[in-house]
Amino acid sequence: METKGYRGNEIGFWRIVASLGLASAFIFAAFYSFQPLIPVFVKEFSIPVTYSSLSMSLPTLSLIFGLIILGFLSDRKGRSLFIKCSIL
Repeated sequence: METKGYRGNEIGFWRIVASLGLASAFIFAAFYSFQPLIPVFVKEFSIPVTYSSLSMSLPTLSLIFGLIILGFLSDRKGRSLFIKCSIL
């Protein structure tokens, strides 16, 4: 089954590119929204800075591993399945 793809001169292609760019910006903005809270966590919970910085490190590492794993799986099974699951 062959599907029609998008070309660089079509408006639909640029809408997809813009939406993916905005989505990645929103994801990283959500990740880094916890950065100003690191000193608050240290003061309120009396924990070291290294423990407090895990609120940024663990989601970033999870994203990296998830993208690697889902990248390989989407090449094998097809991307549309993973796109539909992520929308749910």
